[in-house]
Amino acid sequence: MNGSPSLSLRELIEIDELQSIQDSFAKAVGISSVILSPEGEPLTRFTNPTGFCSLIQSTEKGKKRCFRSCMGMGENALLSETPEIYYCFAHGGHFVAPILIDGEHKGTMFAGQFIPEKFSSEQLHDLEEIAHEIDIDQGTLVKEAEKMRVAREDVIRNYSSLLFKIVETIARRGAQAEELIRAKDALQVTHDGLEKRVQERTSELAEANKGLKHEITERKLAERALQKAKDRAQHYLDVAGVMFVVIGADRKVILTNRKGCEILGYEEEEEITGKDWFDNFIPDNLRAEVELVFKSLITGDLESFEYYENPVLTKHGEERLVAWHNTILRDEHGRIYATMASGEDITEHKQAERDLQERVDELETFYRATLGREGRVIELKQEVNELSEQLGKNKKYSDYSK
Repeated sequence: MNGSPSLSLRELIEIDELQSIQDSFAKAVGISSVILSPEGEPLTRFTNPTGFCSLIQSTEKGKKRCFRSCMGMGENALLSETPEIYYCFAHGGHFVAPILIDGEHKGTMFAGQFIPEKFSSEQLHDLEEIAHEIDIDQGTLVKEAEKMRVAREDVIRNYSSLLFKIVETIARRGAQAEELIRAKDALQVTHDGLEKRVQERTSELAEANKGLKHEITERKLAERALQKAKDRAQHYLDVAGVMFVVIGADRKVILTNRKGCEILGYEEEEEITGKDWFDNFIPDNLRAEVELVFKSLITGDLESFEYYENPVLTKHGEERLVAWHNTILRDEHGRIYATMASGEDITEHKQAERDLQERVDELETFYRATLGREGRVIELKQEVNELSEQLGKNKKYSDYSK
């Protein structure tokens, strides 16, 4: 960034937002998670911590050793080109995903606190020694170890791709935020410089006309720079693979992007902005429900409604099912003035799920019918053998399964 000071992850993305992303992931897959800075400082609170790990971190010695172990796993993960499962000093398994923004390490996301199988006697003995070293009662730590969540590595690996996609999303948002911050800083420097020069020249009446012409020129340059920054921000929205919609407190659309136009069936953004979102783009049977959620967000009664699915109405009256991720926007006084939502069209995905379920149901029905016919054939063979015995003849069937 041309020698500009490096920005930390907490300066690029609100910690509450990182916590929300982490909580959603950890609760969805049922494992623990935390995000640390490159220096090993916790940026978020642990989500779903196990009693075993919480006990270890209950003493100062345990906490230091835990985060030192996390630092080691994070350094190893930076050198690895593929997702790996790492084990901490207390034999707990973790997935480790570095957060890289423009090639710079900004943090590390950990997900885990599991073991692939119950602790062995050797590991339990090792934990007793660790308990002594970090000032924890040995029996209590062993008891918590025996309650540690057990998950096979092949099951946990299924979550690795989701973890790395979440980290990629965090990195993209951080990169966009950093670009906008740089642009804002540059504009502020220009603005401050202009204001200072204007004040200096107010006392130079003889040079007023000449100075004003110069200032006008520089202000135009600043306006072009501001427009360029706005255009860059709009570009980020347009190249995103999902639709973005910003809805003001008056229910009207303030902003959307190219993907939003595509999903809603419009050619230009101007055909959407300024319209009442609920009257024009929400089906009648769902309007009251969606309006209630929006009103709760705008009034602050509902702090977050991060994920929500509902259909939208296109220009031609078609319904498209959209998965939404919502957030609220505040002004400089902390007042909520709008909601921003990113949405993905999942209509075909949901239909594919329904088609697959129907096929499964058909196969299960066929399977049950086949079992019924096989059972009847066996009964008939048994009856033939019984009649043969009554007639004093040998059994005709020795194997009922053929």
